[in-house]
Amino acid sequence: MTALLLYCLVIATLSSVALLTRIGKLPVFWIFAPWIAAFAPVWLGVIQYTNPPVRAEVAVFVLSHLLIVCFGYAVAFSARRNSGVTVTAQGAAPRQDEITPAQLRRMEFTRIAPVIDGLVLMGCAGSALFIIDALFVSGFATGDAFETRFNYIESGSSNLGRLAPMLAGGCYVALIAIFWFGGSTLSGRLPWYAAAAVSVTAFSVLSAGRQAIFQFLLFSLIAWLLTRNTVRINRTKFKKFVVRSVFAALAIALVWQMVALASERNSGRIVDITGYLLFIFGAQLDLDVLEFLQRLPAELTVGLVTGLLYFSSQLSSLAAFLDAAASDTWATGFGAYQFPWLYRRFEILGIPTVLEILEFRRDYLRSEGYMSVSWSTSLAVYVNDFGYIPSFIYSFCVGLIGGSLYIRYIRTKTFFSFCLIIASYSYLFYMIIFPLSSDTIFFFFVLIVWFLDRQFFLGADRQVTNWGSDPNLSRT
Repeated sequence: MTALLLYCLVIATLSSVALLTRIGKLPVFWIFAPWIAAFAPVWLGVIQYTNPPVRAEVAVFVLSHLLIVCFGYAVAFSARRNSGVTVTAQGAAPRQDEITPAQLRRMEFTRIAPVIDGLVLMGCAGSALFIIDALFVSGFATGDAFETRFNYIESGSSNLGRLAPMLAGGCYVALIAIFWFGGSTLSGRLPWYAAAAVSVTAFSVLSAGRQAIFQFLLFSLIAWLLTRNTVRINRTKFKKFVVRSVFAALAIALVWQMVALASERNSGRIVDITGYLLFIFGAQLDLDVLEFLQRLPAELTVGLVTGLLYFSSQLSSLAAFLDAAASDTWATGFGAYQFPWLYRRFEILGIPTVLEILEFRRDYLRSEGYMSVSWSTSLAVYVNDFGYIPSFIYSFCVGLIGGSLYIRYIRTKTFFSFCLIIASYSYLFYMIIFPLSSDTIFFFFVLIVWFLDRQFFLGADRQVTNWGSDPNLSRT
């Protein structure tokens, strides 16, 4: 039990750092924390992977990439400092006669409310199209979780199914707007925005998946961490308590949905689901940990084991792609793994299709006796797409772009720059799983808010505010 207690201590420490300090607002937390959480159960002996094992070279490879990402951030900060723009974690010190942050946000919302309303409607349309496709067109959302997931994978994409995720990014806009502007500014729009934000979880519920729910919770966490000391909603304590309680209940329900789904996907088909999961992932639990988990309710045990595999098995898959035998899979994707939607636009030229490239990757894993459908971290995907050495260049670009977005957010503090910094942190977190840019909803969400950020606030990054001619007006 010592290993499990130490692992819980690591997770509690990371959570406390995020919740109780300002470090959770900084890029360095999102660069390193997910990897610490993933390596911890392996290093502490809670779980061991044997097919293939997580070797020391995996840790060296990961650390090298993370330091390269940090270097990219440093270059972005240095470039901005050399351009004469001062960057601080707090922004410029406010003057007594300046307008308050709450007033600035109300003014900002007044200006862009029609745009946000349009994006929220777009998000609702995307969710509605997916629901219609799931229930009536493709009809894959029938039966239990196992049948639904199988039907979803095998049914292919209808026109509605392809269009839905391209529009659903508006749901994330609604979610982020609730945290950025607050209930007092959104007023009557709040229930509508909240319903639109939650509707994105239909992509998980009706496909027996987890990603949309997990991204909803991750976006909410990052948005809350970034705004908790700045946004002040002028409501009574009772109303605040009610709003927070409703959101907490929703979060708990969504987490439980993901936990229950792990069991429901195989319920009635596999007697020992925990043993089956450990077998296919080539993993072994510490005997004391396994004995403790077996005392818990079956669904909870499966959920906890699934969560443990969810955030550590990628290291084993990464090790598989660092083997010399995997060299044939290096530099074979040319962006198909990270940007599949874009890549598919060029398939008419006769290049290998995304499905063919994915199958080539799976063929290697099968030939070596490895799990063929597990995630392998973004780093393995960088290698598959561009090659071993170029993968480090790509990590540098990730840091360079992330640093530029962070500086822009600190300097301008606008809604769309806030959306982009949440997207940036989410991408960093997902590096332990897969490149978030491969998710169609996320891809179009970033594309849209990046365009609108440039469209509405192009001058803000040159110390020209959108609220007046005074270049020293605080945006904090």
